[in-house]
Amino acid sequence: MKRFQFNLQAPLKYREGRRDLCRQLLAQILADERACRERCEALENQRRRLLGELREINGDGNVDVDRAASRRFFASHLSAEIGLAQRNCQVVEQQLDVCRQALRKADQDVQSLEKLRDKHLAEFLYRQDRAEAHELEETWAATSLARMSQ
Repeated sequence: MKRFQFNLQAPLKYREGRRDLCRQLLAQILADERACRERCEALENQRRRLLGELREINGDGNVDVDRAASRRFFASHLSAEIGLAQRNCQVVEQQLDVCRQALRKADQDVQSLEKLRDKHLAEFLYRQDRAEAHELEETWAATSLARMSQ
């Protein structure tokens, strides 16, 4: 009995490899996105804590100007870092969108060849069944003919 041989197996393997690479890249970008969000949150929390300290410094009645000035400077520095982190998050989100589109396309490419392979397999199995049925009919006819001639 013949075995099924898909003539486009090499392009299918190539497309599957490309899809797997897209998946790996997507996983890396998702990890980058999570790290970016965590960084933004940490910076925001640090800034809130710093502003709380600044309110405490000014709330006593005795104002420590040097301490308050250093806290304000550090808070403005944190604000700039937060802006930079947010821009980085936007870039990561854009990368994520591009990667998702590439993965969708790569998956469609693989699925199209898989459908073609399934169609060819079904045709192969149909022809195989027909050939076996034809062979069985010939065998039956030959044995019937042999019985009649005896």
